[in-house]
Amino acid sequence: MIGNYNRLSPAAIVMLGLSMTAGAVPLAYSAEAVHDSHWSGDLRVGANMDLIAEARDFGADMNRQVLDLREVEVSLESQINPWLYGMIFLTRPSDEDISVEEAAVIADLGRGFRLKAGKYRNEFGLLNTVHEPERPQVSLPLPVEEFLGEEQLRETAVTLGRLTDLGNGYRAGISGAVFNSDNDAAFDAGQSGDKAFGGKLYFGRQASDTAYQ
Repeated sequence: MIGNYNRLSPAAIVMLGLSMTAGAVPLAYSAEAVHDSHWSGDLRVGANMDLIAEARDFGADMNRQVLDLREVEVSLESQINPWLYGMIFLTRPSDEDISVEEAAVIADLGRGFRLKAGKYRNEFGLLNTVHEPERPQVSLPLPVEEFLGEEQLRETAVTLGRLTDLGNGYRAGISGAVFNSDNDAAFDAGQSGDKAFGGKLYFGRQASDTAYQ
């Protein structure tokens, strides 16, 4: 409980996050994602813009108004051949240079296994694989930001996973990954030189009116 909160004056706070999308821009592709094997080999290009507007009024000395194009994202994706899929995501955050957020290939292996290699948003929790313009929150949750930093977990890695269709919309999966421990917040920018390892178990159901995982 927070006590003794003395507000200077009646206040109005408004925060709005807006994502505008053009083209076909799926979320970051995970080893457990459903793969559309009917895509053609043509290159698909998408664009996202993340706009945030904020207004606060705590009195004459504590007001704030912001309208900021927080991030622009461009995606390049292609089904290279029937078993190999490639993707590149380029981003330009506000007041920063353009950079490669993700660059990876995904290979369909035998017995339902899938291999993903490159630099990408690693499968840690639910939010880490979601790009900022698609994130449902206006801002990154504080525990995630404190543990992983604003960049979250985007390491050069190899992930092997398998997803099983259980019927009636139910799916279950498992994946394991080895990746560089270069994250500034969680791994001290890879000072130890050690690799990091991750594993994930997945269970979910998707129907016409509900979905959970």
